[in-house]
Amino acid sequence: MKTQKFVLIAAAILIGLTQVQSETANALHFDSVDDAINCGNSTSIQITGSIITLEVIIKFNAFRDNVWQGNIINKGASGPYSGYMLRAGDDGKLNFNIGNGSWNELNTNSNTVSTDVWCHIVATYHRNYMKIYLDGVEVASRHVVGVNIYDNSANLTISNWSQSGDRHVNATIDEIRVWNITRTPAEIAANTSSELTTPQTGLVLYYKFNQGVPGGNNTNETNAIDETGNNNGTLSNFTLNGVTSNWVMESTLPIPEHNNNTALDLFPNPATSNIQVKGLQHTEN
Repeated sequence: MKTQKFVLIAAAILIGLTQVQSETANALHFDSVDDAINCGNSTSIQITGSIITLEVIIKFNAFRDNVWQGNIINKGASGPYSGYMLRAGDDGKLNFNIGNGSWNELNTNSNTVSTDVWCHIVATYHRNYMKIYLDGVEVASRHVVGVNIYDNSANLTISNWSQSGDRHVNATIDEIRVWNITRTPAEIAANTSSELTTPQTGLVLYYKFNQGVPGGNNTNETNAIDETGNNNGTLSNFTLNGVTSNWVMESTLPIPEHNNNTALDLFPNPATSNIQVKGLQHTEN
């Protein structure tokens, strides 16, 4: 009987570890009405010149009529036109826009992305070429000449434009990544469905949105945590309770697994009526 107790308890612990390893990450639902994140204007996101990468893992719930109404990442300003934007709308069209006194826009065709499907979207600019990738595959490209992104004093905003009050995206967002480098096609393809480890060269803003209790009361979770430590964002107008306008468990990304060499010390062995667990220790490969 004692041996049977030992086996049952050890099995329960192993089952618990398996459940932790298969746990999925959270995401943040945006209701398209007024939900947004103010990411501030630190020097790290004042990206200028001819190199940038904008990246998102997202599931659209619906599209606005015009592509410029569905802002995902926006640090643009007018007078003069400056900064950078990643947007979606118009029946699934994607838009990448950079400003150097004029807007320089790259659009995909309509129906490039669909509702209710998770997708990985990346926009890159490398000197003379603007490109958009969907799930690791290039879907649009534009050749431009002599375009250097202008800086501005606008706050970077997720799901709106800081100079307009009604350009919200209707979507659930899993990850936001902003880089001051151009990610290569191989790097983009390798990270379409996995979280990143930090630090990463050139990564200046990284929201995993793994906070909160999915669908629960998260009124204390008023900031989006930047994994780089530089640009924690302030949540604006989220309900933070229930299955919309809140943290949700809809992510397709797994939380990184624990090391398989995790060691358990159970004693005494052979078992008595009392069994103790001496903790979990990771051993590195």
